[in-house]
Amino acid sequence: MALPQIKRRAVTVSQESQVRSRYLNPDDEFIYVVEPAMKDVDLTTWASVNKRLIETKLYRHGAVLFRGFDINSSKQFEALVAALSDEPMEYRERSSPRSQVGEKIYTSTDYPPDQKIFLVATRFAKIESRIGLPLRQISA
Repeated sequence: MALPQIKRRAVTVSQESQVRSRYLNPDDEFIYVVEPAMKDVDLTTWASVNKRLIETKLYRHGAVLFRGFDINSSKQFEALVAALSDEPMEYRERSSPRSQVGEKIYTSTDYPPDQKIFLVATRFAKIESRIGLPLRQISA
């Protein structure tokens, strides 16, 4: 008994179906969260295709948090920053201790684990600059 021949078909995955979004706090539209809806979504590619959407969400919600994507090195993070911004800024006014981990990529603040960093949360009506912060340690 011979098995029937099955032809392969190309499957097109829409940009919209690759990610899902929500608010970090369901009662507040501040911080728009984007997460992969399927395995192996390339955030840099998705972000470069959807840059205008991301900018709109950033302007409307004050912050966009990319969560659950596979960004594990400073090179990957640099590529994402390049896809989302015109030109990454250099850290010039050295007001807190930071380490450079890549081309114009710096740690947030270098303090010993036993010391506290006090955060001041401010909401802006208009975003004039962007700050990219990996919220977990990535390798150089």
